[in-house]
Amino acid sequence: MKPAILAVDDEPSVLESYCVALEDDYRIIPASDGKSALELLEANNIDLVLLDIMMPKMDGIETLRRMKKADPDVDVIMVTVKKDVESVVTCMKLGARDYISKPFQIEELLHTIERELEAGALRKENRFLRSEMQGRSEEKKMVSCSPCMQHISDTIAKVAPQDSTVLITGETGTGKELVALEIHRRSLRSAHPLCIVNCAAIPSELIESELFGHERGAFTSAYRKAIGKFEMAHGGTILLDEITALPLEAQSRLLRVLQERSIQRVGSTKAIPVDVRVVAITNIDLKTAVSQSRFREDLYYRLNVLPIEVPPLRERKEDIPLLVKHFLDRFNKKAGKHVEGLSPEALKCFMAYDWPGNVRELENLLERLVVLAERSLIPQESLPVDILSEEVFQMRGPLKKAVQKFEQRYIGAILEKTRGNRGKTADLLGIHRSTLADKIQQLGLGESNA
Repeated sequence: MKPAILAVDDEPSVLESYCVALEDDYRIIPASDGKSALELLEANNIDLVLLDIMMPKMDGIETLRRMKKADPDVDVIMVTVKKDVESVVTCMKLGARDYISKPFQIEELLHTIERELEAGALRKENRFLRSEMQGRSEEKKMVSCSPCMQHISDTIAKVAPQDSTVLITGETGTGKELVALEIHRRSLRSAHPLCIVNCAAIPSELIESELFGHERGAFTSAYRKAIGKFEMAHGGTILLDEITALPLEAQSRLLRVLQERSIQRVGSTKAIPVDVRVVAITNIDLKTAVSQSRFREDLYYRLNVLPIEVPPLRERKEDIPLLVKHFLDRFNKKAGKHVEGLSPEALKCFMAYDWPGNVRELENLLERLVVLAERSLIPQESLPVDILSEEVFQMRGPLKKAVQKFEQRYIGAILEKTRGNRGKTADLLGIHRSTLADKIQQLGLGESNA
């Protein structure tokens, strides 16, 4: 979509000039006075305002003051007939970004607009990145007590102050992004943007534009120059998640960026220096990807300067009680619940389970359990069958006892799911209601699930 420019001037001929000069590249929204300009600003998503200073009734200075009160982030270029230094200084103090003088040259107007839109987009993106980083830092943090995660924390402390490239590997859901966030938070770049790019979520034909930006006219929908993620992250860190999803051509360009510390926007030959630390994340064995010609070997060595492998949850089960408390606290606040924890039997099941989805699986399950919880302690019967069955596989003893234990857990879980409705439970189990009644009595489920 074309950028929207609110053009404010009491002279119809000036508004007509704006439309003729700018309508090919921009969507022009005209306003003939300050009052209508304020109404249009509120009703539309405006990218830039061209505001005349000398207007009757409400002049440009007062209009600017009210615009900034309504939307402090709105970008405004002042337009003046004469270079009244005092008025220009007043406007700049009120938050105007630039000014041009009438009569203006079309090239000067276009250049000023393009420059300000580019700078405005960068400011907006930086505001978003900082707020996102703050939100992630408050909500997500590393929670652990295991020796292997303490080793990870010690490694982070060593690599964070450096500028070398980091490659974080590990299974899906292990917390690789948290490690990357912690590296940025502890780095000397923490006051600058952290730009996160999910390489797998961007269409291959757009990935280079997303990373390196593009010039106006570089392709059909490129109505204006766009800043890429590397420029947005200037001075900070760029996190390339699922790095193996990058097409080979984009891998070549990334390799050049790492070598030369500069980027070229799509459609340009100009090299733009960038000061960015690169942190890459993958859940795929890059050596295998290299051997299969899916990933460049030279790029692999460029990325693998400081490798960090995050262990799966099954190798650090001592972290599970801490993670359970952490997630219960978060989801209690979110759902307005007061779940105190897991019953001893439920926690035993958690400790026996191998968590193939790692911490993410644990997090998602606890959110579900908190939302559905009706007691202060989550009972074993509320757990999914796959977690319950894991405990059965850990048992030792006669087959009859193991079968009885499984039936107790399984039937109890179905009763919990149906809120004690025996008719529905019998249907789900595929047994007669009288058979269910006998099982409930035999297994001692009658009191809690009657």
